[in-house]
Amino acid sequence: MLTLAASVLGMLSLSSLAWWQYGRALQSTRPSSSSDVYCLKDEPTGDLWIRADHQKGVEWLHEIFERSAARYPNFTALQVPTTGEQITYQTLDHRAEQIAAAIAPYVSGPDQIVAVSMEQNCVDIVASHLGILKAGATQLFLDPAAPISLQQQMVKDADPVLLVSNDNGLKLDELPILDLSRVSIDAPIQRARPIWLDDPEERVAAVFYTSGTTGQAKGVECAHKGYINLARSYAYFFDFTAGVDATSLTSSLGYDGSISELYSAWVSGAAVVLLTKDEVRSGPDLVPILLEQEVTALFCPPVLLSTLSDTPEHDLPYPICRYIIPAGEAFPANLVEPWSRARRQIINTYGPTEASTDTSRQLLRPGKPVTIGAPFPGVDYIIIEPDKDQALPWGETGELCIGGCHLAKGYRNQPLTTAEKFIEHPDYGRLYRTGDRCRIDPLTGQVEFLGRLDAQIKVRGHRVEAQGIESFLQDVIDDIDTAVIDYRNDELIAFVIAPNRSPENLKHHSTLPAPADWARSIQIELRRQFPEHAVPAKIFLVPQFILKPLSGKIDRQQLPSLPAHEQAGENKEAEQQESKETEPVAGKGVLNICREVLGATLKWEDDFVEWGAHSIAIAKLTQALRQAGYHVSVRDLLTDFRTPRLAAQLPLSQISGSSEEEADRRQSAQATVKDSTQPRLGPKFFTLLQALGILALRLPTLSGLVLLLAWGDPETAFLDGDPKKLIAYTLLAFVFYLGVPFLNLAWVVVLRALFRSTEIKSGNYQKWSRAHWQVWWLDSQQRMVLQPMSRWLRAPGIYAWLLRTLGADIGRGTHISQSAEFLGPLNMLELKDGVVVQSGAQLSGQRWQGDRLIVDKVSVGAGTKLGQRAFVGPGVTLGQGCWLTPLSAARQGATVDDFKIIDGVDVDPVGSRLTLQRNRRLAPSSANRYASELKGISAQFFIECLLFVIPAALILSGISQWLLGDYASATDTVTASLFQLLTDFFLGAVLAAWLTLLVTSFLTCLFLRLTPYKPGVLEGSSLAAVMLRYRQEKMNQIQRLWTWTLTGQYLRRLAGVNYGQTGASECDVMVNLVPEMLTSQPNIFMANGCRTGMLDDEGEYLYLRPLNFGHDTFLGNNSVSESGILPDQLLLGVSTPTGDHQFRRLPAMTQPTLTVLAGNPVIEFAQPEGQATGTEVPTWSLFTLRVLVGDLIGVALIPAMPILILALMLLIVDTFNSSAILESLAAIIGATFCLQVLALSIKKCLIPKHWGENHQTPFWSLRHFTYFLAQDCFFKWSGPTLRHLGGSVLANPFLRAFGCRIGKNTLIHEPLQAFDWHAVDIGDNCIVQGQLQLHSFEHRLLTVKQTSIKPNSAINFGATVMGGAVLEPNTTVEGLGLVMKSMVLAPGVHSGSPVNLERAL
Repeated sequence: MLTLAASVLGMLSLSSLAWWQYGRALQSTRPSSSSDVYCLKDEPTGDLWIRADHQKGVEWLHEIFERSAARYPNFTALQVPTTGEQITYQTLDHRAEQIAAAIAPYVSGPDQIVAVSMEQNCVDIVASHLGILKAGATQLFLDPAAPISLQQQMVKDADPVLLVSNDNGLKLDELPILDLSRVSIDAPIQRARPIWLDDPEERVAAVFYTSGTTGQAKGVECAHKGYINLARSYAYFFDFTAGVDATSLTSSLGYDGSISELYSAWVSGAAVVLLTKDEVRSGPDLVPILLEQEVTALFCPPVLLSTLSDTPEHDLPYPICRYIIPAGEAFPANLVEPWSRARRQIINTYGPTEASTDTSRQLLRPGKPVTIGAPFPGVDYIIIEPDKDQALPWGETGELCIGGCHLAKGYRNQPLTTAEKFIEHPDYGRLYRTGDRCRIDPLTGQVEFLGRLDAQIKVRGHRVEAQGIESFLQDVIDDIDTAVIDYRNDELIAFVIAPNRSPENLKHHSTLPAPADWARSIQIELRRQFPEHAVPAKIFLVPQFILKPLSGKIDRQQLPSLPAHEQAGENKEAEQQESKETEPVAGKGVLNICREVLGATLKWEDDFVEWGAHSIAIAKLTQALRQAGYHVSVRDLLTDFRTPRLAAQLPLSQISGSSEEEADRRQSAQATVKDSTQPRLGPKFFTLLQALGILALRLPTLSGLVLLLAWGDPETAFLDGDPKKLIAYTLLAFVFYLGVPFLNLAWVVVLRALFRSTEIKSGNYQKWSRAHWQVWWLDSQQRMVLQPMSRWLRAPGIYAWLLRTLGADIGRGTHISQSAEFLGPLNMLELKDGVVVQSGAQLSGQRWQGDRLIVDKVSVGAGTKLGQRAFVGPGVTLGQGCWLTPLSAARQGATVDDFKIIDGVDVDPVGSRLTLQRNRRLAPSSANRYASELKGISAQFFIECLLFVIPAALILSGISQWLLGDYASATDTVTASLFQLLTDFFLGAVLAAWLTLLVTSFLTCLFLRLTPYKPGVLEGSSLAAVMLRYRQEKMNQIQRLWTWTLTGQYLRRLAGVNYGQTGASECDVMVNLVPEMLTSQPNIFMANGCRTGMLDDEGEYLYLRPLNFGHDTFLGNNSVSESGILPDQLLLGVSTPTGDHQFRRLPAMTQPTLTVLAGNPVIEFAQPEGQATGTEVPTWSLFTLRVLVGDLIGVALIPAMPILILALMLLIVDTFNSSAILESLAAIIGATFCLQVLALSIKKCLIPKHWGENHQTPFWSLRHFTYFLAQDCFFKWSGPTLRHLGGSVLANPFLRAFGCRIGKNTLIHEPLQAFDWHAVDIGDNCIVQGQLQLHSFEHRLLTVKQTSIKPNSAINFGATVMGGAVLEPNTTVEGLGLVMKSMVLAPGVHSGSPVNLERAL
């Protein structure tokens, strides 16, 4: 009794402590009302060095390279295409040390300058950069192509102590010269370390000269500290992988942008590709160089992109130039869309030389404003009133000032200019006045660049901002790539690069008037935005602009000359009248329909999303427009038809021309699948055959379990409490568990030999036909073998062998995740050499349409990669080297060409893909893959024994001896009170189960904590890679066991997850979590089955990347969060993928907006209706109740109940004194029956009749807890039985008893999908092979909505149907289709995510 009281008191104390921590963590996520609305800064959470932990504590710029050289000595550091050189970190570091040793005698103190003058086409120029810094000097690079007078001016002002050169460099008589051509590769490297490198904030790393408005060059003295912070920001923002990625060095080393280009790579151990000026300016000829050198991050001015390619998604296949980092000029909006295709990221950067090159950046996305982003950590942005020190609040326009650690020391030898530009602000300290007109958007925290304060043109007495006009021309006029405004002959003119409007005779340096009609239309557009004096009178076409040699910016001093005797024609036109608020003839009634759904005040030009149309509203509007005769999808209203006026242009036909063509294409693709005339067997006879098949398939497992129970006598062993016997029995049970897949396989081979039922051909078969039964029979056999492997030891080689044995055509070197899902006969599956099938990917050789079963081949080409939850359906042929990104699916029956990327559901390829060769040199593939796998299996087995088998046996022994010792010592247990025995046995078993789960979970999490991995790449068959996959599966097991419990949060923290503050997040199962790679802020919600792509398993190589969630993140079921730093306030919808290639975190705002994403390709919705609830601190009693329900009952009692009931049954039947085998069989049958009755009884007791049809309750409520408690009982107790009945009608009566409405002859592939019982309404003759997601948790409200699936409908494998949807009769949803909440689907075939009507019936 004392023990029980102490246990209760301890539980209450721990619960109280957790309750206090919950409130404390929740409070930390609420925005502070005292936020400074004048100063914009980013204060990120988490480790900024997580991708480059070897750089922690770095102080000096060259030290960044040295640390990477120490970590990655054999990785490539520098590639020079023009000479063919590839230099490793170790070699380049050695050469830099030689140069440093040669420089050292000339440098005697801090901040002494060493100048360099040599062509930028060799290794030595880069090595000299490092050598100067290693010697403790300050670098100054001179461009040999610059005028001699300018170089002499810079040298005179800088007063260097040495000039480093080579045979072709500058020669100055007054300076000592170090000729690098005479510093041999065998030169000594002994030198003294510079003792004056004391303060990185004071010591100058480089002097960069910039041209001022007077033409007098100014030398900017840049300290080490700012560049260290710059490098740290690159390490944090970009996911460069050491030894794999490569950046371009396109800038001159005399331009400050070169620091970004070098150290963005070196900070992470990546390579730098040095491009000469001729190569950079070669236009399309640069493309093969980028391909050959495998450049993955291209630094360049925006004008360069327009000369490279019109189809970069194919000409530069992913991951070539997967990052585009423009600088120097405003980025044209018309280039965002083409250069964002195929997952390419444009990272727009901004920053003056006076602030260490870069100070802010933004991920540019199509359709979004082009801004300069938000400041880096360590940098402050303040807008002040020009010519004053008055700070302006966010939203006001003024001069951008920069503060923080990036600021330069000032201008060399120019104290007055320094004092003018670097000011001391009374509130924000030292600031640099940029001279740029900017505005901070108060909603997003992004900074809008509005032009230069000193870049104004005076036109007829009016001041004109050229930058604003140039940005408008580049962003709004699609044909214009680049625009420059100038003032010539007393009138404003525009020079534009517009390839689509330029004639073929537009030669180099020539200028031609723009076509008159086109110019006139541009002027009309300009007059709508600008006053008359700001509209260019004439527009001229030019082929290119002359760029400044160092920065790559447009040289405005060398703009093209006007053509002689040019006649641009009369370009002036009266302003076009504004469109009237009259209803378009083609869209009669559209505005009224929109107003009925969205609100009476909606206008023609109002954007649906900005108006506040959330997902349900858009679904309702889509349905209303369809009923009015318009062909429209949810995606249409969120992309191309976002206003009533645009929606009025929708086609009135039921299926548009393009859709008809697509339907014809699919029908022709299916024409090769012949219709079958097999007779129907009849539903009853068919079901009888299924019942016999189910029993036959379970015979080996059932027989093995009976023999194990009869021989081992587990109940007696538990009563005895002998540790040796319990260890032996637990080990035997574990070995039996591991042997189940192979036992089932042997039995399947026997059954196939006896019945010869493996042959099935492509065809279109009737429901209930012999072929239908044969397909079900083969699929059931496959599931018996493959399902136990999903939680087996990680052994991809054995898994591939199992698939081959079952009939699949599996090539060599494939890597197939053991959690991949297969449906249909495996003889329909062909995976060629090197195919990668990632976790949760779905491959199906069958689909349903109405009552027709279509079976066809699935062929995946060599080297193709199927991402997480990707789907490949029957009739699909993927060429070699393709990539289906997470949650993507090729079009039904499509043949995809080689090396294509499918990024979305039911879409055409978005681009091309290339396999990098650099990582093959980095980590050669293991010669003996199977020997490595055998080592991995042995290691996993040994660890399982240490983490589970031995601790479980010892705990069972201890509990038995403590509570059941009297029974063990009794000579005759039968004479004891049976009731007392059963009671004590039950209590002891429950306590043993809970302690076993808790202790083994603790040991597992401790194991994960002590074996962390670092971001990077691993060779796929190495022991380290095998153990990484094993660790990932152990984390999956921990989450499946503890799910949404409060204890589960602390176990995840123990395993290595960085929660910021533990206690206020709701975490179910995040599949494929590598704990040390996750950083998560408090108050996030992870729904069951959400996934992470932090471990990108490509079979031959594994890429491990960190993932960072912001506060108030909601991750829907089956969503995929790939990697990177995701936004705060993110709501990621069901079956929706995202990553930092699409959305990145903005600076913390006082009132951040919610980002709502759904579908694939991802579309952005407005914020859902309703106010957030459930985010308040719950009462202590409710909190304690949750601990009792979830952490005790849910974890200990419910999972252990099947074992407990089986043990109790064994004790009861043991009193019959019959055969041990018969007793064991009777106990198994009795336990199975009792569990079903118990699950149903608990549901009836806890859930009111009809609750869950259309109901809502707060997360912190008794109704929520009891609802999910009943569901847990359903899953754990009824699940094993119901799974055996999948694809038959045998499960339907049991589901109806739970409250489901299921019609006659309806087949459900996975009966457990119907767990929201009262919300399930399925008609007669339906097929459900997809997922039913009928509840949601937005706003921390449990919302359950009834979904109606009407007769003769089919939901195919991989599809998802959400709550509140209605599927009319004869509706088919294709694989991976997403039916969103409240959608109403008309009869026909629907595909896509969200679904769209493909063809009507």
